[in-house]
Amino acid sequence: MQEVPAIEQGEVQVWCARVNDAAMKAAVGLLNEEEQARMERMRLGIARHEFVVGRALLRVLAGAATACGPREVTIGVGEHGKPRVEGVEFSVAHSHGLVVLALCREAALGVDLEWVEREIEALEKRGDAIVHEVHAAVRRSLFPPHPRSAIVDLINHMDDILDLAEDAAETLHLYHVTAITPEALRLAGLALESVRQIQQAVAMLADPARNRELLVLCSRVDELESEADHVLRAAMSKLFREEPDVRELIKLRAVYEVLEELTDVCKDVSAELESIVLGRLGG
Repeated sequence: MQEVPAIEQGEVQVWCARVNDAAMKAAVGLLNEEEQARMERMRLGIARHEFVVGRALLRVLAGAATACGPREVTIGVGEHGKPRVEGVEFSVAHSHGLVVLALCREAALGVDLEWVEREIEALEKRGDAIVHEVHAAVRRSLFPPHPRSAIVDLINHMDDILDLAEDAAETLHLYHVTAITPEALRLAGLALESVRQIQQAVAMLADPARNRELLVLCSRVDELESEADHVLRAAMSKLFREEPDVRELIKLRAVYEVLEELTDVCKDVSAELESIVLGRLGG
């Protein structure tokens, strides 16, 4: 496990651990006799494993926060039967083989863990259905509001955004990425902002009076894509300079690239929107 820094006043630390054989092997030795007995009483394997890894993670982090060894941490029982450790506040959640623990010094807090990959997959399938509906509507329409090819290209590129969002979720899951770098968060933020601009622009498409506003939004998407290019280059440079673990390097490189590609596809959508508007303006 990586070195645990001290918790500063006002700081909240959030840690994530994957539940696997290696984690179990390391975690069991940190439990006291009572916890090991509780482990033995658990019938469901995944529940047992999540309990063991979660409790060991708590012992390591609380020990670092209170300047004692993991096995020396006293874990009592607080309100509603929840575990408590004197001197720290914490919250634990687990799902699908992951354990997340948040802790701080002075304030009550809560953490939740939701498995979003399936939700993203469901959204992508809904997007596919909408694409098919739009294609069918274009074929049926005698007088579509925009050129048929422009509508088809626009909806197809919008579907590409959903496809890449699903790819990003799958990449995080398949590569077992449990720690997100600031660079990945920045790229994700740029992708999210690009999608928001696209959402606003598409809503304006039906109103010719808002053509100019729409073009401003498209210009903003172009700027976000350019910024993402810079962030990606800097992130890759830092990754190859500073990351000693080849496996982590491969994982993060894949994450960076798929997040940056999201902004590329958003730029493709903005180009289609610009083309429709300029055609309407006669430009």
